Amino acid sequence: GGANASGVQITQLDGKITFVYNDVAINILDGKFFDLNFTIKNDVLGEALIIWSDSPTARELSNSVPEEISCTYTDGMVTVNQNDPFITVTSPNGGEILKKCTEYNITWVDNISSDVVILLIADNGSSLGYTAPNSGSYSMIIPSIMPSGINFKYKVKISSAVNSNIFDFSDNFFTVIEPDEFINITSPSGGENLRRWSTYNITWEDNIDDSVKITLNNIDLGIYNQIIIDSEPNSGSYSWEIPATLEVSQSYFLNIYSAYNSCISSNSQFFSITDTITYVEQIVNRSKILLYPNPTNKYLNVDFKDYPIDGMILEVLDSQGKINTKISNQMILSDQKIKFDCSKLPSGLYYLKIFSNKEVVNKPFIVLH
Repeated sequence: GGANASGVQITQLDGKITFVYNDVAINILDGKFFDLNFTIKNDVLGEALIIWSDSPTARELSNSVPEEISCTYTDGMVTVNQNDPFITVTSPNGGEILKKCTEYNITWVDNISSDVVILLIADNGSSLGYTAPNSGSYSMIIPSIMPSGINFKYKVKISSAVNSNIFDFSDNFFTVIEPDEFINITSPSGGENLRRWSTYNITWEDNIDDSVKITLNNIDLGIYNQIIIDSEPNSGSYSWEIPATLEVSQSYFLNIYSAYNSCISSNSQFFSITDTITYVEQIVNRSKILLYPNPTNKYLNVDFKDYPIDGMILEVLDSQGKINTKISNQMILSDQKIKFDCSKLPSGLYYLKIFSNKEVVNKPFIVLH
């Protein structure tokens, strides 16, 4: 239960502050929870919130006071102790060697109740941060992105999540080393130009028995860990059929992870996805695709002649490049022709975009009603 104690009176007793509610000392029932809102008549401390539990010690939990206060009760009398709040890091405290991708238990002692902020701080000032419940310990996997070796030194800083002035560092530096397990992508190795709708052999080296997960990334395009294959037997290579729908860009890279421990991973160097083919191929192939009548006001006939249609994808784009319609290659007749209804399209310039196993072709046509 609780009470809004606007009538709380404060008295000094043996150097401690005692809270009396309605002239009666607050009674704490054994094994029960009791919360009390009160205002300390002290401009420095201001408003505070005390939560009592079945523990013989309760602590201040409010953001509104500049420091934390520990509280005790005896014989029904509530007392605020004037002890200074503290945090002391106990592990890692200097000299430890932590291995990436393995679990480590960070520990500390304190007399505060708020959550804590844990920072892994390198001697060059870079850091990784976590917010954790104040249990005195926090189990974490040492991140694979942390630079390792004797040239990189680290400390842990632990602080109160509500008062950053309450904190402690490891006494001395510890180091981080590489894990025993590894994955190393060997291709793509950087700078490759991979064509959409082509096949590329991804390769890697490793010493793990797990299956692997392969993902595609492009920060410029907002692609993060797009799954290429979720779980692949670890053979050291994977034949990737590059989707025709990927945007052209020079900023792609791959991740390969252990399927059972994602911390064991490798990033490739940047490579490009492109539509590039030889000029001769463009002239020969595109000449095999005919659109008629052009302009049209109703139906557009597409004649592929001897153009290969296996795996073909067709899209109709407006003059702004926005997809208006997708056409199934199942609509292509046995004579390699397709009849597309344009009667509902507004007048204007359009493009028939054709993805094939060899290239991407854009053929313009006009709708004129």
